[in-house]
Amino acid sequence: MRKITRETAEAFLEGRIKSMGNTSTDGMSYFLHGNRIAYKPSNLLSGEGIRFSMRGWATVTTRERLNGILECMGEPYRIIQRHYDQYLIKLGGISPSCKPTILNTCSWFTLPDPEAELIEIPKQPEMFA
Repeated sequence: MRKITRETAEAFLEGRIKSMGNTSTDGMSYFLHGNRIAYKPSNLLSGEGIRFSMRGWATVTTRERLNGILECMGEPYRIIQRHYDQYLIKLGGISPSCKPTILNTCSWFTLPDPEAELIEIPKQPEMFA
């Protein structure tokens, strides 16, 4: 994980203000190039997870920043790209109960609830081997 990602992700999760290069957080939202790619809902204490979006920018940098937040949260999920599609995968391999999920790069999704607003992919699992 890049230093800029680690430091801004930690600040975001701890509720601190931090800005480094093209990435910043006000403690409640996480920004990349001025686009909000993650935020804490106002009812976060009620158990709702952090909301994430690629905001239509399926770039290496966007994936790296979001994966940095997921890693700092201790979540076993990562965002990867295969054949120009973005997928949410669970670390530790693919099992019948946990299939890779294609992400709509313009929609918001919630973790730790990976089922929110996600669609199962119809592609063959061997492409992830």
